Amino acid sequence: GVAALAVSFCRACAEALESTLSTGGADGAAMTATQKQKLLREALRGLKAGLKPRGGREDESAPRLSKGTAAKISSAVTRVRDSLPARHGEVYQLCLHVLRSPRLVLNGAAAAGAQSPVSKPAKRAQSPVAKAAKRRKEQSHDSASEGSAAKPGKPKAAKSKA
Repeated sequence: GVAALAVSFCRACAEALESTLSTGGADGAAMTATQKQKLLREALRGLKAGLKPRGGREDESAPRLSKGTAAKISSAVTRVRDSLPARHGEVYQLCLHVLRSPRLVLNGAAAAGAQSPVSKPAKRAQSPVAKAAKRRKEQSHDSASEGSAAKPGKPKAAKSKA
């Protein structure tokens, strides 16, 4: 039925991903870089849609992947993610979405793919303005938590009229 179609569609998308990663062969030589990028993006979109549960209950409507199929999908997506030059953009986000899919996690395939060298995305650099705002916020929080009774303040100088 529909579940078998979704599983075979996910297998086809995984094969398309693997074909974009291979450098040699008849398919690799015939495709340009733009064609590979488009195929990669569409295969990831297809996996995202194929792994998404349909209908009200997730148990009945989501495709049942075998451990071998889930491992193949996870391996292909992990290799795509690791081959990307930067950790941002649509393709990277699609890779993360597919790897975090409950269908792959339930079958244990995502755990195998999570052992890749790129396991945690790097944090973005904070701008100097944001750093200063964070520092001011922490200082104001520290001074507010100490209270005025615990720390005597400097007496204000009286203004003298000359």
